[in-house]
Amino acid sequence: ASDIDGMIGEYAFAKMMNVFCDMSPWPRRGTPDVIVGGSRVDVKATRVQSGRLLSTMKENNDIDIYVLAIIDGNTVRFPGYAKHSVLRREENIDDLGHGKGYVMKQEALARFK
Repeated sequence: ASDIDGMIGEYAFAKMMNVFCDMSPWPRRGTPDVIVGGSRVDVKATRVQSGRLLSTMKENNDIDIYVLAIIDGNTVRFPGYAKHSVLRREENIDDLGHGKGYVMKQEALARFK
C-alpha cells in the first residue's frame, strides 16, 4: 500500500507542476521521482494528516528538494517542501521509533506559491 501511495503522491505532484513522472512498476532507489525546472525532487507521501517530511540518514546527493504529499481519499495536498540542505541539518535528526532520520513538521516546510 505504501508503494501505491508513493505513486499517487508522485503522480499528483507531477500533474500539479505540469511535468512527467516515472511511473515504472519496479522500485527505484535514490533517483528523483520528478524533475521540475532542473531540480531533482523526491516526493514523500503519507495518509497521516499531521504527517511529517521524513528522510533516512543515508546521504543522497541525487535529490535537490523533498516534497511532502498528504493523501486523503481521492485528494492529495502538498503542505510544503524542503531543500536538501535544509532537511538534512543536525537539528532535524530525530528517532520516531525506527532509528534516526531527518524529520520536519509541516509548519516548518517552505510553502508552494
